[in-house]
Amino acid sequence: MLEQILKTSINRRGLVLIFVAMLAGLGVWNYSRLPIDAVPDITNVQVVVFTSAPGYTPLEVEQVVELQSLLERAGFEVEP
Repeated sequence: MLEQILKTSINRRGLVLIFVAMLAGLGVWNYSRLPIDAVPDITNVQVVVFTSAPGYTPLEVEQVVELQSLLERAGFEVEP
């Protein structure tokens, strides 16, 4: 199969050159459309969570919710 592709490519050099030129043009066009930030946004992503947990202090609630959230975002399975 590779031999057939090579033979066809050699016999139809013009078609291959046109195809390569089109791919290069497509690459240049897409490169020109890329958004470029002079100063990227490096701030931390913040998430606001509203929850109710009677009997727990705010610190305990924060620790439990934050730990669950971090574990889930890291890809670990968390038991409810």
